[in-house]
Amino acid sequence: MRPVSMCGDDPMHRISAANRHPILDDLRHAWAMVVVVAALTACGGAASDRGAVTTPTAPPPPPPVAVAAIEITPANTAALRIGATLQLFAVTKSANGTPLNDRVVQWSSSVPTVASVSASGNVTALATGRTVVTATSEGARATATIDVRAAVASLVMTPRVPGPLVPGDTLRLSAAVRDSAGAVLVDRVVAYRSTTPAVATVAADGKVTAVALGTASIVAESEGVSASAAIVVRAPVATVTVSLANPILFPGENRVIRSFALDTRGSTLDGRRAEWSSDNPSVVQVTGTLEGAAVLVAVAPGTATVTVDVEGKRSATIVTVRRLVATIAIASPPASIELGKRAQLTATLRDDQGAAPPSVAVTWRSSDASVASVSGDGRMTALAVGVATISAEADGKRATATVTVAPLAIRVRTLVAGYAHSCALTTGGETFCWGDNSGGRIGAGDWSSNHLTPMRVAGGLRFVSLEGGEFHTCGLTADGTAHCWGDNWEGRLGIGNNQGSRNTPVPVSTDRRFAQIAGGEGHTCGLEGTGTVWCWGRNDHGQVGDGTAVQRSDPTLVRTAQRFIEIAAGFWHTCGVTTAAEVWCWGHNTSGQLGQGTQAGDILLPTRVKRDAPFARITTGSRSSCALTTDGVPYCWGENSFGVLGTGPGQNVLIPVAVPGVLLTSIELGQSHVCGTTSAQRVVCWGSGVSGQMGTGDLELGQPPTVVSAFGVVRALASGRSHSCAAPAAGGIRCWGKNDYGQLGVGTQSRFSEPVLVPDLTGVRAIVAGAYHSCALTRTNATFCWGDNSSRQLGDGTSATRLRPTRVVDDRGYTAITAMQTGMCGLQADGQVVCWGDGQSAALADTPLRFRELASSSRSYHWCGITTSGRAACARSNWQGQLGNGNTSYSQSPVLVGLEAPFASVQAGGNHSCGVTLDGVTYCWGSNVEGQLGLGTRGENVLLPSRVSTTERFRTVAPGPWDTCALNASGAAFCWGADYYGKVGDGPRGGPITTPSAVLGSVRFTSIAMGHDHVCGIATAGTMHCWGGNTFGQFGSGDFNGTDGAPLPAGRGNQWRAVAAGTIHTCGIASDERVYCWGDNSSGAVGQPFPTSPQVVAGNLTVAAER
Repeated sequence: MRPVSMCGDDPMHRISAANRHPILDDLRHAWAMVVVVAALTACGGAASDRGAVTTPTAPPPPPPVAVAAIEITPANTAALRIGATLQLFAVTKSANGTPLNDRVVQWSSSVPTVASVSASGNVTALATGRTVVTATSEGARATATIDVRAAVASLVMTPRVPGPLVPGDTLRLSAAVRDSAGAVLVDRVVAYRSTTPAVATVAADGKVTAVALGTASIVAESEGVSASAAIVVRAPVATVTVSLANPILFPGENRVIRSFALDTRGSTLDGRRAEWSSDNPSVVQVTGTLEGAAVLVAVAPGTATVTVDVEGKRSATIVTVRRLVATIAIASPPASIELGKRAQLTATLRDDQGAAPPSVAVTWRSSDASVASVSGDGRMTALAVGVATISAEADGKRATATVTVAPLAIRVRTLVAGYAHSCALTTGGETFCWGDNSGGRIGAGDWSSNHLTPMRVAGGLRFVSLEGGEFHTCGLTADGTAHCWGDNWEGRLGIGNNQGSRNTPVPVSTDRRFAQIAGGEGHTCGLEGTGTVWCWGRNDHGQVGDGTAVQRSDPTLVRTAQRFIEIAAGFWHTCGVTTAAEVWCWGHNTSGQLGQGTQAGDILLPTRVKRDAPFARITTGSRSSCALTTDGVPYCWGENSFGVLGTGPGQNVLIPVAVPGVLLTSIELGQSHVCGTTSAQRVVCWGSGVSGQMGTGDLELGQPPTVVSAFGVVRALASGRSHSCAAPAAGGIRCWGKNDYGQLGVGTQSRFSEPVLVPDLTGVRAIVAGAYHSCALTRTNATFCWGDNSSRQLGDGTSATRLRPTRVVDDRGYTAITAMQTGMCGLQADGQVVCWGDGQSAALADTPLRFRELASSSRSYHWCGITTSGRAACARSNWQGQLGNGNTSYSQSPVLVGLEAPFASVQAGGNHSCGVTLDGVTYCWGSNVEGQLGLGTRGENVLLPSRVSTTERFRTVAPGPWDTCALNASGAAFCWGADYYGKVGDGPRGGPITTPSAVLGSVRFTSIAMGHDHVCGIATAGTMHCWGGNTFGQFGSGDFNGTDGAPLPAGRGNQWRAVAAGTIHTCGIASDERVYCWGDNSSGAVGQPFPTSPQVVAGNLTVAAER
């Protein structure tokens, strides 16, 4: 290859034409120029240096690359609002798409009045319309269409103010887009959103859905402009009520009526629009409607229905327009009505035109509702012998009628008695009852607490036989159908359930026909004519006799092959006399009442009593039984602590033993006494007379058979738990014994609702109360007691009830005394303790301990005290750990409580004890079944002192039967434990309170005392306040109304120094150091006398003499 020389060659010639390219040509052209210059230099410089030569001519430059196309960006132009600008960009390109950046572009607008464009491509919107913007460069062109529309100036929401919604409602919102002139811009996009979706949501199309109560804003937006609507979601109207229920108007009268919209919970919904209407505007017009209210305008006599509509819910009331009553008269009132009967009275009304005005409310009144009561509809009931004036009033007009209630003339066929009620069955089959009406057991159709005189059993049934259970009564009609009434606990009425009580007779749910019926405490039995026995009700001890301990609310066959001629139902056991003249018993046997020679366990099936004697009659009591042989010899067995054997109190008798010295034709057994009739039809009684059950005036315990001499021959006899009644042949009904519920029918009851002075006591410095007895300690250190003495708790050497204070026989000049349920203790000056009662004579506590303080309560069988060294010690019953010494063993002598701390006070409760140490810390021990220890728990017994769960510092504590109360340093009361009767005092009673709870109210106390169902305390001002139950008047407030809230004023406003609470009575020492008591006096605990001999049932019945 020859060497290449650039000299003398054409450099441009060396770029092959075959390799030309438009862009490369430009580069090659430039490169050629460089080569030429270099070649000239290499070849010797100027031509003159080489010799004269001719300079070559340069070739013409290549033509420029042409603009083939223009691209405008943005390619898709949005519509512009007037006044808006938009920058357009144009890119020139060669034919092969290469951008040509050095080319000039010209811009133009086809309609410059709509939008102008600058030389740089900046478009300005001037007016609505469309224009085409063109970009031109070297003959190439491109266009962009520009739409100019009006700017969004506002959005208008429809509806502008949406009505309120309720959850689940929907509402369609729309937004009108407008320009500044107000014209609607129809082609604009609107977006919706909710500020609070939890309250209301909104869809893309503006559909609003209410979700929950509250307020939400729905916002509509378009091109940067927004509007909103407030959505209120409120509770729906569930019901509507009106303020006037069927009102009566007079022509021309106007009256405002209001509506009340209520939600599902019954709460009032304010601000709801009400629409009113009348269906008879000629009678009543509705005018002047306001929010929720309207005015009724009475136009003319007649009726119209006025309706209110609130959000689709309606309520209507019938409006009566009538003329005023001009005259009133009682139509044909009876001049006389027999006791216990009822009469319907009618009032005749006329207006000033002689017409009977419709829908007139008549007010009925009686001048003496205790003689004759009258209901709101004019139904008069004769309650007691006497005279009463009945009045009827309407529109200020009044009419009267005088009615005489005459005694009811009856002949007694049968008498029966229950726990605290009595009944008489007449020869005509009518039944009359009196006494305790709890659960409706009187059967008069009402729920009054007590009826102190006989009341006719409602329902119109005629019975041929009658039987009284403890808390219910049953009768048999002529066809053997059984009917019962009263309490239905445990299904004792036999109606297929144990729900609710019945205050009128209801049929037992069986098709069996009975010849005899018997009632116990919680069960009932019926004897068929075939000798088979059916029982129902309570069966926890096998008293139903079906071999189980399952409650039966329907009659259930007693499982035995024996056939019976007579049956009797006791408290928890049943007995019967068979066709073979044998006695068979079943059920509870802890006192030997089944006559089996033992007193252990229950017997679930009938078992023959272990005595070979021909028996004809049977009767059962609480825990004992008695029977008569065919020749009239009475045999008794079971509990004998009250002397039911007729030989005085003694040990339980486990097989039948003959009662000496008496022959009977009938026999009736109560809880602790027995009565019967002799062949001469005289009444004989024996056993306990502590509540007057003997009818002889003698209140001793365990008396022998004694004739009741207050009357002669009797035709009927019945014994209840602690009372008896007889129907003498000479006429009338006589009752005797306990009268705490009015069961004697004498028109009174042995309970006092106001303080009564206990006689023969002055200078009293201490008062205590046991279950049914009271004791006082004078300033001379003499001890006096009164009331129940069945356990010798009065310390007078007898068991006779005392109705006046009686000096303790072995009085040792005690410096302090305390009362247990049926016992007493006294503190001697030397610190020794003497106790008596609980069936024992006074005896020193066998202990080296010496005491400075004693304490117990009316429901305790143990006592506690503080020793001279400050330790707490307790004695006697300990079955739930109430002695606090770590075990449950009984201890006759006091034992130290298992807490080595000095006590400021200690007190014994029912089966628990509490004390406060000197530093104000409270401890309790013993039974905790109802949370009475205040530990925050309930259940297991606590055998050692445990600290009460509270930050309060108490200065004294008072345990009750199942509860405890205490006072802090300021005198505020706190209580805890069982809330029976509302004794916790913190409001409506509920379940057990296991930690101290403040008693309601602002009363501050200096002392406090716990009864069975009430609490009383002395306030700092010396007044007395009580709370809890008051059924027996134990508040001393003049009524029988209790409270479960703040303590009520008690003691009838006296000034008090001390208070003591018994089971259902209260005693206090007044400022004059005299003793007053109130509440139940059925055992003489109030210190007042009660009848101890048979009393004539109040003159409401005229019982004819035997013919």
